[in-house]
Amino acid sequence: LGGSVALHVLPGASLAMTAANQMRGTSSVLNDGAVTWSGGPGTSVYTESGVSFTNDGTFEAAITTGATAYWGASVNPPSPWVNAAGATFTTTGAGTVIVNVGASFNNEGTVNVDAGLLGLGGGSGGPESGTFNVTGTLEFGGYGGTPTDLTAASTIQGTGVVWIAQGTSTESGAYHVPTTKLTGGTFTWTGPTTTSSLSVSGGTAIFDVDISVSTLQLGTYGTLAGTATVTVTGTAT
Repeated sequence: LGGSVALHVLPGASLAMTAANQMRGTSSVLNDGAVTWSGGPGTSVYTESGVSFTNDGTFEAAITTGATAYWGASVNPPSPWVNAAGATFTTTGAGTVIVNVGASFNNEGTVNVDAGLLGLGGGSGGPESGTFNVTGTLEFGGYGGTPTDLTAASTIQGTGVVWIAQGTSTESGAYHVPTTKLTGGTFTWTGPTTTSSLSVSGGTAIFDVDISVSTLQLGTYGTLAGTATVTVTGTAT
């Protein structure tokens, strides 16, 4: 897409995206139907600062095992990617989907990380108020970006892994995942929180709400801080 073209996927319609795509100028996509983004190595969407993508329907990212698909480019300001209230964004492939520093992802609806890894690196999309259902791995703040705060209305839950890579963010909503790891940045928990395995190899994990974990791994470059009590019921290293 280029220029100022606006592509509208109507309810009941579908759009299939594969291989390498580009959004330039002030072009935009509004999805009220069903979009599928699929492929293997080399799958990407290059975006410029003036473009936007809004999902009001369903969006499926089906990236194959061993492949990494990138949405965005190194532009400032980043282009907005909005998963609107009532909309669904789902990763179904076992590959990696990266919304990088050139695209600001804002979830007001539901994100399902059913498989693979979803990396949200763009930030600047406004506070997250939606739900993240995590079966695979959800990464915040990698790839040169900074995660945005998650409001009291937000929820992160599931059976998978949450990985905080860099940046500064606060989770004020519900957080219930079995495995949490920090390799950089600063992440603060203030809302209802449960996680059984906590690894802080880098960065700072701040708990302002009491939490009980079965295993705690604190690395040389990791810091555990906050005003609450962190109770270890199993092994701490």
